[in-house]
Amino acid sequence: MTYIETDPIETDPIEMIANERFSQKEDHGYTDEHDDQYKDGELAYAACCSIDAVVRYKWPWGDRPSKADGQSRIKQLVVAGALIVAEIERLQRAGEKQ
Repeated sequence: MTYIETDPIETDPIEMIANERFSQKEDHGYTDEHDDQYKDGELAYAACCSIDAVVRYKWPWGDRPSKADGQSRIKQLVVAGALIVAEIERLQRAGEKQ
């Protein structure tokens, strides 16, 4: 799979999330090993922070900016979706059943 910048109006949302997850891994180094260090729901919480300004001040990684900052609402949701995928992948690798 290759990351492709897509038109947010014309592209399937699932494809946009898959592209974003690919970019997180390949372009930003957020590998499986990197994500496995977060064991307290930080990835899922970061997804919430990406889409909700009310909880934004509780970003789990302090001063490190969110990729969703300053982006369109669609891009914020795509980033959140990819973070949810990252958490699901981490739980699967950890063998969590529920």
